[in-house]
Amino acid sequence: MSMVQIVREQLRSFPAGTIITLDDFKIVGSSRAALAMALTRLTKEGEIRRIRRGLYLKPKTSRFGALPPTSEAMIAGLGMQGKKSYTSGLLAFNKLGLTTQVPNILTLRGGNTTTRFNINGTKFEIKAGRSPKSKRDVPLMVLLDSIREIKNIPDTNLIESIQILKQKISALTRDEKVRLITLALDDKPMVKALLGAILDETNPELTTRIQQSMNTLTTYRLGQTNLKFATKWKIK
Repeated sequence: MSMVQIVREQLRSFPAGTIITLDDFKIVGSSRAALAMALTRLTKEGEIRRIRRGLYLKPKTSRFGALPPTSEAMIAGLGMQGKKSYTSGLLAFNKLGLTTQVPNILTLRGGNTTTRFNINGTKFEIKAGRSPKSKRDVPLMVLLDSIREIKNIPDTNLIESIQILKQKISALTRDEKVRLITLALDDKPMVKALLGAILDETNPELTTRIQQSMNTLTTYRLGQTNLKFATKWKIK
């Protein structure tokens, strides 16, 4: 069976409207170059559509013709591409309940460089940042993104945002909180301070590692937070 036939056969398992990356194909003993060539041929034949380098769409059709990929499918596909990116920015903050504002630019985070592009009239931005090591890290990294951007989230205020984040963090399992702290240790000092102040209200025994990583002389000017241990964490 030729490479094109193998790829065509595997394409049948993907629902119409799915965004596909090279990593989605199970090709044994063949190079990625051969796979890419097969995908190029199938693109020319109209069986798939190339969105951008390494990203393809299995078209979903209606009686009016092929439908464009949904924003959700695009975000999922971009996030899977190289397994480097995850949804962040306003869309992620909206899903957390931190804002009601709908973004006009869909943001992902992860990888070495920041890139912006437009697909079917939808604007995308992939911000440079660390990539998740596993899917389980993604919701924790989104929480840290929210803390980092807490003063820039629209249609809310600092106290309301902190209250929501307290609820989200409180709902995590102990293991998830420990992992959240591990991820936070590589983040900005302000993120560590705010996370420490939040955890100090429910799990003070977990905050030692954060305290040990902090500069005790630095203060963080955020404004009124209503956090019980704000002063302890030098938050003003």
